[in-house]
Amino acid sequence: MILESKFNIGEKVFTIDRESLKVREFEVYSIAAKVSKDDESPEIEYHAKGDSFFRDDIPERLCFASREELMKHIG
Repeated sequence: MILESKFNIGEKVFTIDRESLKVREFEVYSIAAKVSKDDESPEIEYHAKGDSFFRDDIPERLCFASREELMKHIG
């Protein structure tokens, strides 16, 4: 199985902070893949570099390359 992430370490990414519901930009510090034997598609997650407002990894499906892309997703 080959896994490819949408973003790379060092890239700037936008998401919504779950606690404050504000748009946040962060730099990708590390990338993790979660795979279960029952799940057909693995989930990629990103860890923010030095950002205290992100305590957990952020799922790739909630990360966007720009603020505009994020806003289009929201609707």
